[in-house]
Amino acid sequence: MNIDKYKRLLKSNSINEISLGYTTIRLFPESELNKAQIGYSFDSNGNSLIENREGGWKEVWFIIGEEDLCGDPIFIDVESDDFAVFTAMHGEGNWNPEKIAETFNGFIKLLELLSKVSKDRNTPILLENNPFSSKEREAILVEIKKNIPNLSTKFWENLIEA
Repeated sequence: MNIDKYKRLLKSNSINEISLGYTTIRLFPESELNKAQIGYSFDSNGNSLIENREGGWKEVWFIIGEEDLCGDPIFIDVESDDFAVFTAMHGEGNWNPEKIAETFNGFIKLLELLSKVSKDRNTPILLENNPFSSKEREAILVEIKKNIPNLSTKFWENLIEA
């Protein structure tokens, strides 16, 4: 697998966490990546949780972070050269991944965009005191769509709306 390649990308990354209102997206540092796989690829005793069935956790998925509002994982497909990035609802019994970025680098660009607009909006109180205008929200979504033209923007819209 391309885990070492991902770790090199992670080290060159300039952003590891953004908060916007009630939600924080956090990328795990290299030192936490193995522990982050517990409950997904394997259980706390080291037993595999990978299932070769529809809705099962796939061997090629590797947890890289989390969205903390709902506790949903953020993971990459380690077989894709540019590491497509996904999320999936936690605790549903089946994993139904939603691709949120075509590449890890594209994902980082989106986090950088949100980092800029989260200034003075990174806590619930700050966001309440400085909400997005409809014009700002639309401009942000236009930028997001430019970065992921072939994907749903639902994840990102929910992040902005939360």
